[in-house]
Amino acid sequence: MNTLEIQIDERPNAAVAHLRGNASNTEAETLRAALLELGGARYDRVVIDLDAVQFIASMALAELIEFHKVMHKAGGRLRLCGVHDSVADLFKKTRLIEVFPLYDSVDAALEENG
Repeated sequence: MNTLEIQIDERPNAAVAHLRGNASNTEAETLRAALLELGGARYDRVVIDLDAVQFIASMALAELIEFHKVMHKAGGRLRLCGVHDSVADLFKKTRLIEVFPLYDSVDAALEENG
């Protein structure tokens, strides 16, 4: 799958964005549009479910970083879950593992306080 599909599920004070496909550089604008739709102040928590993503390119990663800043400034929290080994390795190599809390599941990410 070359395109990135994003489904957003709204929860009380939270939103879950389920990503499916490759988060390539050409799909970074699709990701940006979805994240802008979520907005920084609209939800206390946003969980991005990467269970169906095997690849994240630099521009898509930059969109996640920028959205993290928006959420943080608005007092919200961004969490990632369902991260496959190849993507987790990227977060470890870039030290973004220190920025983005990684969770095994959507439920675990939503349950965590703080």
